[in-house]
Amino acid sequence: RRQLIPELLGYLQPLDRIVAYWQDGQPDRAFDTIQKALQDYPERKQAIIETSAGLRSLETIARLEGYLRDSDYQDLHEKIATVMTLLPSPRVLDILLAKIQDDRKPPAKVRRAAVEALERMSQAGFGAGHADKIKSALTQLLKDAAPVERSSEDEEALARLAAVRTLGELGDPTALAQLKSLA
Repeated sequence: RRQLIPELLGYLQPLDRIVAYWQDGQPDRAFDTIQKALQDYPERKQAIIETSAGLRSLETIARLEGYLRDSDYQDLHEKIATVMTLLPSPRVLDILLAKIQDDRKPPAKVRRAAVEALERMSQAGFGAGHADKIKSALTQLLKDAAPVERSSEDEEALARLAAVRTLGELGDPTALAQLKSLA
């Protein structure tokens, strides 16, 4: 197995450096580089999060969950919810469900991204137990009137529409009535 020459890594852009460490079997260095790049390159945060999702591991899921819980990374929560669909697993499903059920009511755009991610993941066939968890969470989301700022009304409407679509795809008989109530 060949080792990357450390001096050459200094010449790589942060995104390439993350991937190079990962491909070279140095996951700790890849994750350290992600953390440092998020601090050093705030204008590239979205791309850094997207690159990190490509590392597909349980550690990646744990790191993304940490960022999703951390208010210092609130500007990335929408992107994190979106890229988590690249890591379909029951753990990611639970993380996204927790985000839409969060008592602190995340911003509408984050809820929308999480609901749309659940919509895509619902097609992965995790089984009846997970489908029931998704249905329950989305039904509650539709019942709750989340406080909406005027600027986020469209995002909230899109989150609710995605919730109804997902309920329909999961065979929930109330989906049609829910859709009519949105009109």
